[in-house]
Amino acid sequence: GQGIRFERVPYTHWRVQPDFKELEFLIVREELTRQAMLLAGEAHIAEDIPPDSQPQAIARGMKVVKTTIPTGGLIGQFGGNYLPSKPSYDSTIPFTNRKVRQALNLAINRQEIIDNLFAGKYEPIVAPFAHKTHPEYKPAWEANFKQNYAYNPEKAKQLLREAGYPQGFKATIQLHTQPGAPRQDAVAEAVGLYWTAIGVDVKLDTIDRSLHVQQMRGYTKQGKAWVQLAVYRPPWNRFQVFNTTSGVVHGFLSEFIEQKWTELGETVDPEKRTQLQRAVVDHLLEEYAHFPIVWVFGEFMINPKVVAEYTTAGISGASHLEYVKAAR
Repeated sequence: GQGIRFERVPYTHWRVQPDFKELEFLIVREELTRQAMLLAGEAHIAEDIPPDSQPQAIARGMKVVKTTIPTGGLIGQFGGNYLPSKPSYDSTIPFTNRKVRQALNLAINRQEIIDNLFAGKYEPIVAPFAHKTHPEYKPAWEANFKQNYAYNPEKAKQLLREAGYPQGFKATIQLHTQPGAPRQDAVAEAVGLYWTAIGVDVKLDTIDRSLHVQQMRGYTKQGKAWVQLAVYRPPWNRFQVFNTTSGVVHGFLSEFIEQKWTELGETVDPEKRTQLQRAVVDHLLEEYAHFPIVWVFGEFMINPKVVAEYTTAGISGASHLEYVKAAR
């Protein structure tokens, strides 16, 4: 019953003139309710309809449009990897062990997650925060990913033994709701099952997002893992947020990244900036700093009898609605 109504300006706009005189946002949190409203004609564009529900709507004449670039990536964080100089750093936490992080990455079958939760539509994240549409992207990261991040549960168990955890250890995966993050909790639950299969005693803990953010900012995520939506931005912007003391998320921190971040702030040379960003991504990959999963694109279901087309980058959800074209 909640919504926001907009009216088109009464003059010709200097940038683009919307086709529709009025636009109304309806706040409907339940996915299947959004789809039902679309099929009933109560809405003409619906966001985040689950892939397994889309065929029903398509059979009724609806159409799926996809954002032009990824809206972001679902990427996992290992809590507690703070700088050793921080009072909250605890080296006894398994996540601070590189072999453990490597093992937990090898335990995840990313393609299975993509096939089952995203209908095989999307692509795995092969390098933290760097997508192939970014100019900083290195194609060599794809080969590295296939070699060093491939699903291999037996090697994962071996690495846990080498790290001193032959019987596994206890870990918490926190579930939280983040706007614009499709299937976020389902992905986190799937990761929990993969980790359980190699001997980790996983506890799933649902946490309010405000408390989750408070814990991230307060350096109190020791022994906890979570799946985060990293919005599509240049790599430097994302690792500043997630991997530096000047950021707010405080995932994996290191003196190497702190130094590169300082250097990045001291140069405007494009080639040097690219080199620095690539060096940080290389470091994150070598350290198994995250457990990257999948790049996600925004999808909108439209009623083609009313909406002819809708082109958007979709960075912040349903944006650029002035470009929605009316069916003639």
